[in-house]
Amino acid sequence: MTKNIITFGSQKGGVGKTTLTLNIGYELSKMGHKVILIDLDPQASLSKNLLGENELAKYKGIEELFLNDKLNPYDFIVETKIKNLHILPCHNELSSVSAKILLDSTSFFALKDIIGKIDDADGRSDFCLIDTPPSLGILTLNSFIASQKLIVPISPAIYSMLGVNDLLQSVEKAKKNLNPNLEILGVCLTMMDRRANLYLQIEKEVREFFSDKVFETTTSRTVKNEIAIVEGVGVSGIDETCKLACEYKSLTLEILARLTGV
Repeated sequence: MTKNIITFGSQKGGVGKTTLTLNIGYELSKMGHKVILIDLDPQASLSKNLLGENELAKYKGIEELFLNDKLNPYDFIVETKIKNLHILPCHNELSSVSAKILLDSTSFFALKDIIGKIDDADGRSDFCLIDTPPSLGILTLNSFIASQKLIVPISPAIYSMLGVNDLLQSVEKAKKNLNPNLEILGVCLTMMDRRANLYLQIEKEVREFFSDKVFETTTSRTVKNEIAIVEGVGVSGIDETCKLACEYKSLTLEILARLTGV
């Protein structure tokens, strides 16, 4: 059984959610943990980043599993070039699938069933990390129901706090009605530039609002993310000594500490 199922979720786009999912998964795999990434965002950025945009069409996507529960999800898992790191990819067609599954009341639990079948076939995974679309629709709800923990990335943009209450309400509704085990593991400030007073002010507001839910580690705004994406690896795969790579490693250690209660 997968020990830790974590959703990276935000109703706002452009907050670094996908790069955060990739880099935390990369750091965990480097530490020897077996990690499965699930791409639940129809933009398929996580899948394109790890498998290559031109290569992605060769692989089957999770959208097929939502439409046919007789298929074996384990057959859809793809090994990446990174040891211990696997991905269940998606394609752009997932957006049209989400509209269809909305009509089926049992579809709320589809992702939970998919992960359960993967565990039945191979119960050795330590982490399952889920990248979600920038919305609070049926796909994100699926991830809330399937997960134990939620990590919320927030970028220090002037509108960064807009919609946070909607997200928190959705989490509470999912917890109350569908998944009592769901908890917010932490809030991560992404794409920070400490030379900007506005960014520091927004960080202060976020920390006051979420209190100790905010991770101490923040991640920086840098071109290193884009370079790593081109290479299909985490940032530490191109320069493990750079500031951003150290931030991702530090954040991963914080996540592990919260999960173990240390």
